[in-house]
Amino acid sequence: AYFASLSRICTSAVNGLTVTPLPAIVSGAFAVFCVSLYESILWIKNPSPASAFNKYNFMLRYGAYQILPSLVWETQPASIIAKRVGLSSECIYTDASTLQKQNPSNYLRYIRSVSIRGAIAGSILLSQVFSLVHIAKDAQEGYVQRICDGREPPLDVADAGHGVVVRLAGEVSDVTNLSMAREGRRSIFPIFERSDSPNVQALVHNYACDGSVSVTGVEEPIIPIYWNCRNGRYGRKDSWRGMRIPPHWLFDVALTSRGVRDGRPDKLLILEADATGGESDSLSLRRTTSAELDLDLYEVAQGFHNLEQCVDAPPCSFDTIRVLLVDAEMLVRKGGGYAVEADGYVRALALADVVVDARAPLVFAMTKWLESKSTGFDETKSKLFSRKTLQPIILETPNEEWFESIRAELSALGYEVISFVEALERYGKDGAIEKPMFVYENSIADTVHTIKRLEDQNFARDDMVCALFPHHSDETNDEASETKYATICSTDIYSQLLLWVRRQALQGRSPSNIQKRLDESLGDILLGKEEIGCVGE
Repeated sequence: AYFASLSRICTSAVNGLTVTPLPAIVSGAFAVFCVSLYESILWIKNPSPASAFNKYNFMLRYGAYQILPSLVWETQPASIIAKRVGLSSECIYTDASTLQKQNPSNYLRYIRSVSIRGAIAGSILLSQVFSLVHIAKDAQEGYVQRICDGREPPLDVADAGHGVVVRLAGEVSDVTNLSMAREGRRSIFPIFERSDSPNVQALVHNYACDGSVSVTGVEEPIIPIYWNCRNGRYGRKDSWRGMRIPPHWLFDVALTSRGVRDGRPDKLLILEADATGGESDSLSLRRTTSAELDLDLYEVAQGFHNLEQCVDAPPCSFDTIRVLLVDAEMLVRKGGGYAVEADGYVRALALADVVVDARAPLVFAMTKWLESKSTGFDETKSKLFSRKTLQPIILETPNEEWFESIRAELSALGYEVISFVEALERYGKDGAIEKPMFVYENSIADTVHTIKRLEDQNFARDDMVCALFPHHSDETNDEASETKYATICSTDIYSQLLLWVRRQALQGRSPSNIQKRLDESLGDILLGKEEIGCVGE
């Protein structure tokens, strides 16, 4: 990767050369050579016993050897050059003092020649060398800036047996951050909408530098790790000009159980899109609308289409699978007051091949944890009434909208969501501590702090608390390793599902089969019970 980056910089520097630096350096060097060639004649004695070949050899070498010393007004001694070509002291003047005594006119010409070539080298050569260094520096800085801006194409460096997933990530994508952290920059190449986003620049700092250090001692990006496509410009050809997907980014697809590929190509392009909502409210379970997304369905479809055109391989030589992570029940507003769910809309228009629901796995994870804490729930009273008694659970959150959306979702599944204050009023401190509790604050740090305070004051027990983390971070790992309370992290779940879909595709399963298994066996997939063996289709 380092040498590929260096090649890019050198190419950029060569392209940056105009008529001024390079031709001036060549012409200046040639002028110094010609003056030095004349100067060499002054050193040869006349008559001289040397052969014509040795004389011409001496003249050419003398002219060439004086080019670099002329930059600092120096001269390579004629006697040393003469020895290289086999000329004795009988053929040339050995030094300047000898030349001055034996041939004063030649000596004066020699002094003028040295002055002329020194002036040429100093005024033309040296200035153009500095100009060339400046151009090289500009090329380096331009390359680094294009990497930071997301406008430098991927390096054509093959990694044997290793394909690359191209993912549309919108402005911010926490699951993409996690995927790059776990799988490495060689596995995921994201498309972001904002190059100036702190999230994007953090990725550049973490993954694009590859340990390279500039002369100032600061790490500089040398490897392109993402592409920038501005919001609303996914359908424009100029947004993808320069973007290319190297052939080695295509994945190898495994044989089916029958040992055939059923006429399908053995190479697979994997395109993914993260069309989830905001960073902090991913676990709120609220039903979103398409207008709230920074990456809408139109941009996803256009992005998928244009990315397929960027592959440096014939279209018939590979298959493409388009995977979309989105709230399947998200409302897509249409004219006339109509609204349709995203899942049906995507499948009807074939905007993606596989839809990964962003809400269903979170609901499953939350209810699965609640089921593990339901042993203390007395259901005998519910048999006395025709209406089922809901199991009370506590939700500690500062956001009313989050509270209402989670309460509405879980009440349909047999749970009564109450606030921490209401739990204290209804059950007292001793009773409330026995109830399952979700803690979902505005940030991970706030959630961790709240749980610690609740446990320190004996309002909660770690075995009855579950922290809801909207994205993965160092705090998630640190706190989970130091405490016993459960955690549900949306980006962990999304990353797991996207990886599962990817593995299924590489095992040769068709998109329709993957979608069917995903819809019917979501729980088994999240629990790790879903097998990934070879398929028979």
